[in-house]
Amino acid sequence: MPLADLTDATAVLTGAAGGLGLALAQGLAAAGARVALVEVNPDVLATARALPGARGYVVDVADAAAMNDLAAHVTTDLGPAQLLVANAGVAASGPFEQVPPEDVDWVWRTNVGGTWNACRAFLPQLRAHAPAHAVIVASAFAFLAPPGKSAYAASKAAVRALAESLRAELRGSGVGVTLLVPGPLDTGIVRASRAVDPAQREAEARFVARRAVPLERVVRRTRRAVRRDEARALVGLDAHLLDLAARAWPAGAQWALARAARRLPLGGPRSRAG
Repeated sequence: MPLADLTDATAVLTGAAGGLGLALAQGLAAAGARVALVEVNPDVLATARALPGARGYVVDVADAAAMNDLAAHVTTDLGPAQLLVANAGVAASGPFEQVPPEDVDWVWRTNVGGTWNACRAFLPQLRAHAPAHAVIVASAFAFLAPPGKSAYAASKAAVRALAESLRAELRGSGVGVTLLVPGPLDTGIVRASRAVDPAQREAEARFVARRAVPLERVVRRTRRAVRRDEARALVGLDAHLLDLAARAWPAGAQWALARAARRLPLGGPRSRAG
């Protein structure tokens, strides 16, 4: 049974201080949910104060013990969770051999470990208060990975696999799982990323801003996916095209993306004209 009504439901949202997380928090609050905004950035406290019925929590999603403690605090403050949106994520760019190991570890701990920790911490509450739902935010690069995004794309591919496995495991439990795959978003994740070439990072941020999917559209699509208990929610032309290309002609799609990446600021090796 899908989670059709969010009125008075407790929703937990990671990566909530800005960008997509903030837009989702605002949309969930407008739908009547009590929203727990989770973010490593202390600005989340002020963000939460501006939303009716919301609470802010400064927690690093990569810290499993802290996430378990958070689950207990949310239950006390807002009630047991019925909706989890695992949105927290970071990025790193650069040629594979040049990306520092500490940057890869940072991406992996946040994107994969943070999603895993959030699901582990809140799944008991979702099970106990079904109908409930988990939304796991991935990326179209989980379908087709360009040069220069090895750490980020690998982490999002792992997140995709986690969402698919968890949905299958929870089938019939009353807890749905949706893999949310938005196209490019002008959220600040690129400018906040770690990059081998800072100038290329800025160029990528400008490129993403020009192609960005409106955040309001992602929020509407997310709400629809939760109401309908959809396995996947792709948003934007880029996400649909990469998904289709990866399934229809994987070798050709990878070749075409590698060629295009030489002219696009995606963090990979630049062409001579670059």
